Amino acid sequence: MGADFIFDICAVPGVSGDEFEAECKKFVDGLSKEAVWDYLENIQGGFMNTPGASDEENLAYAKKEMLESLVEAEKALQGNRRDLTVLTLNGADYFLTGGMSWGDDPTDAYQYVHRLAYSGVDILGLANNVRADSENEFRLEKDNMWVTVGSISVCIRKTDEGAVVDMYRKGEEDLDKAQLASCYAFFAEAEVFYNCRNCGCRAFPHSDAHFAVDGRVLCPECDSTEVEKEG
Repeated sequence: MGADFIFDICAVPGVSGDEFEAECKKFVDGLSKEAVWDYLENIQGGFMNTPGASDEENLAYAKKEMLESLVEAEKALQGNRRDLTVLTLNGADYFLTGGMSWGDDPTDAYQYVHRLAYSGVDILGLANNVRADSENEFRLEKDNMWVTVGSISVCIRKTDEGAVVDMYRKGEEDLDKAQLASCYAFFAEAEVFYNCRNCGCRAFPHSDAHFAVDGRVLCPECDSTEVEKEG
């Protein structure tokens, strides 16, 4: 028996402080009871139900405890820590910490990085990889991103010709046998072209169009709504 090298890694949160707490609360509120219980079991050995409280109340208490755990981790990882480094992969920044261990945490930062990584909330760290177009809509800016949905890990990849979505069992993303489903689509299949009757602009793609508040397509040259689909 001897010491082993262990490490953990999580994406650097793209937001911090109150903004992180607000985004994290939305993330935790959307989790299932099973996901919350799994997190608390892994991180702190479980959750003690409040005697006399309903199942709904106990779940709310558990989610509050999980949120506090994640907010504490985000705060602890701020500043210039010497037991932590930032690794940049494919345009996204990740916290990395580790070292030799006899069964204990190899660094003080290890438990905090593990909290963010295990929870799945580290999707917030891909601020360089996605751009928010609205509260629930994001635009992929780099080559790929990972999203955790319950017990499923979803990888969205951009290719030269389109997009690929692969789904795996959480925690087994590197195993081919753990892949649950895969699908793809070509940009050419989804593209729509428009012509503008006002300025004569022809064959401009949907991706270049502007949009009015009510959702109507606007010409990118004159912002007219007098446009029609080609063909």
